[in-house]
Amino acid sequence: MSSFSESFTERLKSIEGRAKAAGSNVTQICKKTGIARATYERWMQRPPQTIAKVDELEAEVVRLEREAAAARSVA
Repeated sequence: MSSFSESFTERLKSIEGRAKAAGSNVTQICKKTGIARATYERWMQRPPQTIAKVDELEAEVVRLEREAAAARSVA
């Protein structure tokens, strides 16, 4: 069983990979959600007390994935 810290770090890595696959990057996702890139980097080193902002990051990636899928289906 993995710890919260390990699970959290894996979640951030997943967000990063999914953003890239959707044609974006962490910097753009952070900007769109109002989270400083430095905060994201700090979270990679030490998880925050709350994960509400990470939920926002993930929601933005989901939005981008849907846009990318729609663009592929039109092409």
